[in-house]
Amino acid sequence: MDSELVMLASTGATTVVALMATDAWEQARAAMVSLWQRVHPDRVATLEAQLAEGRSALLAARETGEDTVPQALVSEWNGRIGRLLAVEPQAAGYLRQLIDEQLTPALAAVGGDQHIAEGPVQ
Repeated sequence: MDSELVMLASTGATTVVALMATDAWEQARAAMVSLWQRVHPDRVATLEAQLAEGRSALLAARETGEDTVPQALVSEWNGRIGRLLAVEPQAAGYLRQLIDEQLTPALAAVGGDQHIAEGPVQ
């Protein structure tokens, strides 16, 4: 996978995880579902369950002060999105559009300087 797709997967993963514990969660979930719906509609139910599980883990980690969960989730979603783009590179344009038009504005609306483990969402 080329470096542009790697960066795109990383940005998508970081932004989605940053939104998991915010009021913009439903918007982030809907964006990811729409991406999977275009590429793997048969896997949407599994994706929704994985997103819900990740959100629950993140919320629980915030309650207990566990600080390794956010970065683990970013890594997990980076892998999922990266695999999706490796198999379906034409999905990159749609993911970029979701990031630019939905996810980044949602993150800005809830306090755009959200940090996940190593740094700010870019």
